[in-house]
Amino acid sequence: TDGWSLFTVQVELTDAGDAEVPRVLDAVFDFCAVARAAGPAPAIHAELRELAALGFRFQEKGTPLARAQHAATGLRHYPPAEALSGPLLYADDPDLSALSPFLDALAPTRALAQHASQRYEEEAGAALGGNNGADAGMVADAATAAGEGGPGTLGEWRRERWYGTRFKVDRFPEASLKRWADVEAAAAAAAAFDPPLALPEANPFVPTDFAVRGEPLPGPPPTFASPPARVAGTPDGVTLWHKMDRTFRQPRLACYLQLRAPGAYASPACAVLTNLFTKLLSDDLQAFSYHAEVAGLHYSCYNTARGLALKVSGYSHRLPKLLEAILDRVGALRGEGLREDRFAIYREQQALDYRNFWHSQPYQLADYGTTHTLEAAKWHVREYQTYLGDETRCSVGA
Repeated sequence: TDGWSLFTVQVELTDAGDAEVPRVLDAVFDFCAVARAAGPAPAIHAELRELAALGFRFQEKGTPLARAQHAATGLRHYPPAEALSGPLLYADDPDLSALSPFLDALAPTRALAQHASQRYEEEAGAALGGNNGADAGMVADAATAAGEGGPGTLGEWRRERWYGTRFKVDRFPEASLKRWADVEAAAAAAAAFDPPLALPEANPFVPTDFAVRGEPLPGPPPTFASPPARVAGTPDGVTLWHKMDRTFRQPRLACYLQLRAPGAYASPACAVLTNLFTKLLSDDLQAFSYHAEVAGLHYSCYNTARGLALKVSGYSHRLPKLLEAILDRVGALRGEGLREDRFAIYREQQALDYRNFWHSQPYQLADYGTTHTLEAAKWHVREYQTYLGDETRCSVGA
């Protein structure tokens, strides 16, 4: 390629998914067919226009250099009055039919698929020797294949000339191209997925109320900010602090919750299981977390020595809705139980993270060893690995 592309999809695969690349490609091109069949959607454009206006209105203060660069770039394509807003805002009354050629370009005949995997090591090693990685690429036609890989035969392992990476280029199977080219059939196949592959529903987290509570400070901000005030009258077991922003006065809110659970770090097993629970919670929240992110709401959940920490931030109008949804799912996971298949995936991922830890830079390993020695109660990665490797003990039932 010439270094840019219209649309890019990146998929991270588990070991099981790595063995099912054709089915993964089916899912990607089936969803492209859904977008092509639907055509430019006015409702989606209106929502994107609203979100862009929101981001432009409440954008963070940047550096003068960044502003100058942004304005210079904008002046290449927009009149001076729109140099700052033009690249960021959507037209109020656009001709959406102009987007149809771009949707039509989401076709397999214009696609390049690259698959990087250790599964090719043995095959590439037998053909070329060495062990510096191996990739496989698939394209729709032989001419594109020749352009991507340079001189060579389709399906033949070659070595990239700068870094020596081994690769081969081949065509998509004719049966797959034929299946993907039928937009209606591919869109119907997308609807048969579990859950179905479909365009997103209207975003429930887009804020509309931007009122700012609290009066501004009468003078310049103090050198040392006052600490948050403790709120009286909270239920037993709950301690609450609150601080009103009277300096920046933006319609934003940040909420930090510490859910105390003394057993969360009582043993290496407890620490591993608590960490896995936070990952499974984030996985469960994906059903609505994308909508929240694009609407300017953010959250993170992680385990600590004291239990679980939950942080949410963003526009104050819809933030309570996000927090309520997260806490509802925490309770639901406790009642419904965790899914065995998702638990196995994240256990495998966590085991890989622990293995990769030992490939860190020497100074990072030394720093970790120093911290482990100096802290009074800190479990070691080796203890986590020992527990995680025992599938009988490290299970959903634990």
